[in-house]
Amino acid sequence: MQDLIVKAKEQAQQAELYQITVTETPVRYENNKLKGIDARSRQINALRIVKDGKLGFATSTGDNLQPLLDMAVTNAQFGREWDLPLPGAASLPQVELTHPSTVLDTDTLVGMGEKLVGRLSKCHPDLLASADISTRQTTTKLINSQGFAGEYSKRTFSILGGADLTEGKNFLSLYAGFISGKLEDQLEKTIASLVENFEYGRTNVPVKSDKYTVIFTPQGLGDILSPLLECANGLAVEKGFSPWKDKLGKKLFSEQFSLYDDATIPFGPASCLFDGEGTPAQSTAIIEKGVVNSFIHNMVTAKALGHKSTGNGFRSKNGELSSPGNSNVVLDITETQPLEQLLGSVQQGILIHSLMGAWAGNPYGGQVNGNILLGFLIEDGRIIGRVKDCMVSVNVFEALNHQVLGASSEKEWAWNVLAPHLKLKDIAISAKG
Repeated sequence: MQDLIVKAKEQAQQAELYQITVTETPVRYENNKLKGIDARSRQINALRIVKDGKLGFATSTGDNLQPLLDMAVTNAQFGREWDLPLPGAASLPQVELTHPSTVLDTDTLVGMGEKLVGRLSKCHPDLLASADISTRQTTTKLINSQGFAGEYSKRTFSILGGADLTEGKNFLSLYAGFISGKLEDQLEKTIASLVENFEYGRTNVPVKSDKYTVIFTPQGLGDILSPLLECANGLAVEKGFSPWKDKLGKKLFSEQFSLYDDATIPFGPASCLFDGEGTPAQSTAIIEKGVVNSFIHNMVTAKALGHKSTGNGFRSKNGELSSPGNSNVVLDITETQPLEQLLGSVQQGILIHSLMGAWAGNPYGGQVNGNILLGFLIEDGRIIGRVKDCMVSVNVFEALNHQVLGASSEKEWAWNVLAPHLKLKDIAISAKG
């Protein structure tokens, strides 16, 4: 890599080589049976140069790096103008990325899949269970002509379990899972979540159109947080799409509410030492006690807006040039109570695990409308059954300002989001008929 940078400097003013190597071993079960065991590895190389004030870029796979330079030099003739200096040498944070518990052989992964599928299949003779369990080893290297040289490796464990059952005209489909750099009780939690939701979900209960107290599970909060993350994205701010362009320092939400992007959480699913451009990883308060505190930037959007990069210039799996994106997203609510008490305090409400179709709305308006894919009716503090054929409509900006009733003291990972159960009041539910 260093040799290529030296050669690139003979033809260009700046050069950067990014390399990511991924090895993963997925074990898959479908319809209660082992579907396949695979092991695959790939390496992506991406070279960025700045020649005569223009950007040249090229990617390749495998170990042969030499053709990259010729391609990047050729592409620079047609590249966009570039006047940003690449990051120099930097002090990187100390972040625990990999735990010995994630060193798992194939037999262990198969055994986990068998345990999950076997437990679910006992719930009903016609239930079809699925599982996708894998470990992934990732090594990321970045070196440039300005003096930055960084490398880190991380290993993650992931599990996704599913259960499908058709009874007459009733179809129940469930899923649950985790990604983490440390193996703890994720298998047991996944099984427990699926079994519990299956038992509740077999009983359908009617619901009327009205405004309800709603509790969103960590899994169900993805669509609720999405408009906030879109509005805080530096690219949306730069392009003028985000309504927050002139809102830094403004209080837009309840003082109970804070939202962070934190790439330094030990063993977090999206933790790292530096982003795809060489900016050190950090924790960024997007919203702090209701106040819009920061946007999420890579080098380009940071310069365009006169800010500093927040270390959120992430690349796709194919190594393309970075764009602003989130690492680990953390939701904090100041007023909390144990989950059991949070549920027990609801006289009549809805517990929402997942929505369908909510992504199709306009995130910059804060409006989320979606069909409730998996939700349960709560009466007198108890879950009594599954709600079907109904839709939730919520303006996230309004709800997180005036409708927050609290949250659970327990937090859970839902992919790259660490969040509690969030309780909101007066959420509109529309039911068919």
